[in-house]
Amino acid sequence: MAGVSVDTGKGGKKSLDVSIPLVPFIDLLCSLIAFLLMTAVWTQIARLELKQGNAAPQETPPNATPTPPTTVDLRVEVHEKGFTIVENNKDEQPVACKSDQCLKAQTALDKDGKPLLDKDGKTSIELVSYYDYDTLTTKLKAERDKYPDQHQVVVILADKVPYNR
Repeated sequence: MAGVSVDTGKGGKKSLDVSIPLVPFIDLLCSLIAFLLMTAVWTQIARLELKQGNAAPQETPPNATPTPPTTVDLRVEVHEKGFTIVENNKDEQPVACKSDQCLKAQTALDKDGKPLLDKDGKTSIELVSYYDYDTLTTKLKAERDKYPDQHQVVVILADKVPYNR
């Protein structure tokens, strides 16, 4: 224990002794240091590196002559009505769905054609995709032929597009 003694020395007054409890303070500091070290390790592990797609086209000076790019900013946007291939934020190629809706919910069937039941005894529902993947593949191969050095495509999903689990 640390102590402070103040001796007045006049008139027979008592000296003042004050004890400062350092042991609990040291315990608190040790536990805080351990906690901070553990959280620093977990924050490094849980970090995920993401790149955002370019939202706006880059401006060119008015006197500059445009040069054809050797690579391209290529985006595939997935939405409720199909795909859209966007090249350099300006050239858009829509790819429509095979049906009037790209995703349809229907009852899941087994091999015999009977409805499947989930663990609660209710009929199971599945999403069936009518996106035109063949046309998308053809158009992306054409983009690959135009830009053979291009190795990056950004896929952007709309908010209402459901995911499979």
